[in-house]
Amino acid sequence: MPRSSWRRLPGRGASGPDLCGRAAAPSEWPSGGGHGGSSPGERARLGRGGDPVPTRIERHHSVPSIVPVAPSRLAPETPAGQPLPVFATARGIRLRAVSGLAVAVAFHEASYDDALALRPTGVCGRCKNPTKFTAPPPRDPSVHYLVIHSRGRDTPATSAADLVVPKATPILSPVDGLVVRVHRYRLYRSYPDMRVEIAPDSEPGLLVVLLHLGAVQVRKGERVTASETLIGVPRRLPFQSQVDRYVRGRYPHVHLEVKDAATARQTSV
Repeated sequence: MPRSSWRRLPGRGASGPDLCGRAAAPSEWPSGGGHGGSSPGERARLGRGGDPVPTRIERHHSVPSIVPVAPSRLAPETPAGQPLPVFATARGIRLRAVSGLAVAVAFHEASYDDALALRPTGVCGRCKNPTKFTAPPPRDPSVHYLVIHSRGRDTPATSAADLVVPKATPILSPVDGLVVRVHRYRLYRSYPDMRVEIAPDSEPGLLVVLLHLGAVQVRKGERVTASETLIGVPRRLPFQSQVDRYVRGRYPHVHLEVKDAATARQTSV
């Protein structure tokens, strides 16, 4: 499987600083680019959810041209055959990036109190919830993230993560483990969505929960491998999400939480 550096798009356009406080120079932008579809030569097929999914996984995809593409500071170059970077941990679980491309990693308050606080591994480029979160010392200074403002919830400031990626990006498993549930539900009781729950090998009593997925390719009882197993593609939501206020371009995102399997709710907002 081809590998790439974990890259992202600047959050404020060509001339302003990106989410890590660094200006992206035009000389750093790679040439080319697309408009959010599959890269040339890719053919689509229908996934189990009826959504198109690339027939092969590419680490570099065409990305929307609304903003220039700049090299990411979220993660270093990933050698071929190596797993994607760890962006957070929770009770011994190492959560890896779900894509070789990333627009942003944004932590925020979960809706319910069964979600565990995630410990970001990188450098906090922006924190808009300072009363509830103080950035810990970075374990990987090449990884950057942001913390979104409070919505008045009682949950920790980093109890959920929005992993923002370009449209149709293949989403890979963040952990090694066993799929224990694949569930269709209605987000906010209105919008069709998919929820995938994985029991990680390192902590089988916990659940890694992924939301906002389409073309889901895994089923209950299947084993998944971090950075290798295709879970699906991100589902574009028909409304503005909280993270859209921080990332220019209306990109889709995958929502991630970690829960205790014994107390986890079986519904999603």
